[in-house]
Amino acid sequence: MAAFTGILEPSIFVEDTLRCSATIIDNTVVSPVDICELESVIPLGAGAWHSYLPVEQIERSRTGTKVDSFLDDYYYRIHVMPATLHFGAIVTLITDEIIVWNAYFVTKTCADIVEVNGDEWDLTGEAAPFDLAALEYTTFSIEVPFEGGSPTFEGSITFDFTDANDVVVLLSGTRVILFPWRPQQPVKETLAFLTDVIAGKDGSEQRISIRPIPRQGFKFPVMMESEKQQAILDALMFSWQKRSFGLPVWPELVVHTATITATDMTITVDTTNADFRDDSLAVIWQSEDNYEAVQVETVAAGSLTLATPVQNTFTGTKLIMPIRITQMDASSKRKGHSTGLAVADFSFAVKDNILLTGFTPATAYKGLPVITEATAVDPTQSKSSDADAYLQDYKTGDFDFFSDSDFNIGIQSHLFYKDTKAACWDFRKFIHSLLGQQRTFYVPTHKEDMVLAEGFGAADTDFTIENIGLADNMGVNDLRTDIAFIFPDGTQLYREVTGLVKSGAVEIVSIDSDLDIAVEPGDCVISWLDKLRLAGDEIEFVWNGAHELESDTQLQAVKA
Repeated sequence: MAAFTGILEPSIFVEDTLRCSATIIDNTVVSPVDICELESVIPLGAGAWHSYLPVEQIERSRTGTKVDSFLDDYYYRIHVMPATLHFGAIVTLITDEIIVWNAYFVTKTCADIVEVNGDEWDLTGEAAPFDLAALEYTTFSIEVPFEGGSPTFEGSITFDFTDANDVVVLLSGTRVILFPWRPQQPVKETLAFLTDVIAGKDGSEQRISIRPIPRQGFKFPVMMESEKQQAILDALMFSWQKRSFGLPVWPELVVHTATITATDMTITVDTTNADFRDDSLAVIWQSEDNYEAVQVETVAAGSLTLATPVQNTFTGTKLIMPIRITQMDASSKRKGHSTGLAVADFSFAVKDNILLTGFTPATAYKGLPVITEATAVDPTQSKSSDADAYLQDYKTGDFDFFSDSDFNIGIQSHLFYKDTKAACWDFRKFIHSLLGQQRTFYVPTHKEDMVLAEGFGAADTDFTIENIGLADNMGVNDLRTDIAFIFPDGTQLYREVTGLVKSGAVEIVSIDSDLDIAVEPGDCVISWLDKLRLAGDEIEFVWNGAHELESDTQLQAVKA
């Protein structure tokens, strides 16, 4: 134990209830007391001071491995950002940056930069070898030109550090030529889903969507007015028919009249109700030999913000359209005339389609959309009823038919017609929302399926119709359970049928709730409200012009 001679000076600890290991009183070590108490009775003075420091610590020996922390993940390595550059569809010059950062706390040396397929791009920045000080970074610029490269490429850039980890950037892209010819009408567009439908004997179904993003395709004729245009097409087909094309979405064109100036980074245009997308392509089109594809960075309701500036100036009337990445999925057939005129047919499969969301039905019943407009009968409407029966015949005697289902398979056509930009876009979202055959909706027949024999009151839940054999042949069933009351002003009221009873020359229909209005014969049309789904997974839009489509769609009745 060490001994020291000196005096104990007053300190801030006098105000605390600090306990000492020993207290000096007339040079004698006594048991510990409270300093505050001591000061009041004994003056501070000279004497010997004893220290018990350092206090002995208990040592413990452990074996194991140090757990990595954020420090180890982030520092003591070379970082490259981004590690992958997928340029997607290249229709014009693309520029980007690569950052190499030394996350060590000492200087590191990059001895070499190794490029694989480096002739597809131009890399500018520090020339190897170069040093990066502790926590220093350097930026490289990369340009990918449209012209002069391969149609599709993959490559890499490796930054080779002698005393640290190497870092690699992977690069890929596809150069896309715009298909600039304006199509003749009609343009036929297809959306193809894929659904596995498992049907039960009682009419119930399990429907599984296998392809949630529909495959999209376009077919249309193109007219070439001269042999020169035919020669241009021949040259393009020779080198590019097996490769990707940028196809303008002609049905969604937007007429644009304001001047677009070279170096502009924004195009003011109405992008609503059209398939403009962030990080995609669009085209400024004036003619088949005067157009420019642009890279869209972000889409707003009234503008397109570009990733790279416009290269040319456009004045007067022009068209702005989204671009889809496509490939020809069928042979191109052409009919030429002696005058130099020719018409060629083209078919394109879209490679970058997406699933549209956000459809909100204007009318719903039992949580499902209701198609309130009647089908266009032009000139007829088709309808079929299939007994779903198969023939058992051993060829030597009697034969018979058997069915594995309780109900007939009922299919009807519905011709949709849309003639505004908003209506066409809403219909497209509706078709997407169905996911092919998976989801269901309601459609009134808009036919006088029941004829009132007499009026009924606002609070009545029973009404009388002319006898058409519903009670005898149909009754209350699981396939047709709902009806629509369609009034001349467009009002439609929907109710569930809970009873069908024959009463002499009439039938009495019971519904689940009253209409809250009195109805007399002739006041409305009473139609069946059928629960339907798409009868197939492929839907065709026939575009007779921009923002004008018709779709003859087959619908199948399903169990309610």
